[in-house]
Amino acid sequence: MAGGTGRAPAYDPERPLAIVFTSGTTGTPRGAVYAQRQVDFITAVDTGGTWGDPGSPPAHAMSGMSLTHLGPTTKLQGNLMRGGTTHLLTHWSPATALELIEAYRMPAIAGVPTQVALMLRHGDFGRRDLSCVRAVVMGGGPAAPSLVREVRERLGVPVSVRYSCTEAGIGVGTTAADDPMDAECSVGRPHDGVSLTIRDRSGAVLPRGETGEVCLASPAVMSGYWEDPAATQASMWPDGGVRTGDLGHVDEAGRLCLSGRAGDMYVRGGYNVHPGEVESVLSGCPGAAEIAVVPRPDEVMGEIGVAVVVPGEGADPPDLETVRDFGEGRLARHKLPEAIVVLDEMPLTAMEKLDRTALRRVVTEAGM
Repeated sequence: MAGGTGRAPAYDPERPLAIVFTSGTTGTPRGAVYAQRQVDFITAVDTGGTWGDPGSPPAHAMSGMSLTHLGPTTKLQGNLMRGGTTHLLTHWSPATALELIEAYRMPAIAGVPTQVALMLRHGDFGRRDLSCVRAVVMGGGPAAPSLVREVRERLGVPVSVRYSCTEAGIGVGTTAADDPMDAECSVGRPHDGVSLTIRDRSGAVLPRGETGEVCLASPAVMSGYWEDPAATQASMWPDGGVRTGDLGHVDEAGRLCLSGRAGDMYVRGGYNVHPGEVESVLSGCPGAAEIAVVPRPDEVMGEIGVAVVVPGEGADPPDLETVRDFGEGRLARHKLPEAIVVLDEMPLTAMEKLDRTALRRVVTEAGM
């Protein structure tokens, strides 16, 4: 009725609130259903159940992703509790992001590592007043140790990294109170209420230090994929542990260290190679702003690694010998790349993540 007031529905923890979509980096995007109970749990972890302080000015933040994705949707309730404002961008760009941070005095920079790297390399970075920034939080993809160090050096603030997946809702991370090295060598420890396990192909839990598939369980795990019970069942173990598809191990300090996607691994001469591990070591190579490693077929070895490099601003790109020399001693020789391709920029998905499928095409088209 015009001018009337709608009646609030009765509280139902199982009532679906949103369908959020996977990034589609490994297949067709799927819709994960989130109900009130999952959002309530994530909100409790984020806010501790406290509301905003009326005596403090509300904080501004921004999102370069639409509400169809996990972060903006599941963080909305907590942001409203704190009285904050989220600026949703129809098209993210480093120039726009830097402008908004300065204009609204945003206390934190949050985004996927690619977005943070692009802001650092943009010409406006040194011209904007970013003294308002008190922390940088990166998630949604692996953050190279060299990027973590660069952010810390250029902004002089703590850097935190986060790791989860659309199906799990919430996962692990580092905090400003942790040893700064944690964000360089890991993605941190489980959030309160989150169970982290590393499993083999049968689902058996592996001991600390062994590499396997990363699995996450908590009250935040999705209700299931929209109208796809078969895919839902395949996405998790019977005990509720979500199969992330990522490989990693838990180190002696209880931190999760990622090796890469299970589907990204290649086999060179009978030895498994995880690109994520190689990229983490090579990320600080002189002359390279970004390095990714993808395989190509080889008649003798089966597959070999190709380093795809984006040179630093004003720098000459490193050659293959330089890249291999940089990794020598820190990587087994079979893990060192054996060819190189130089690009002006990395191909990205719509969620600003590295598009490894496109990289493989680039390597193929380059005749590598």
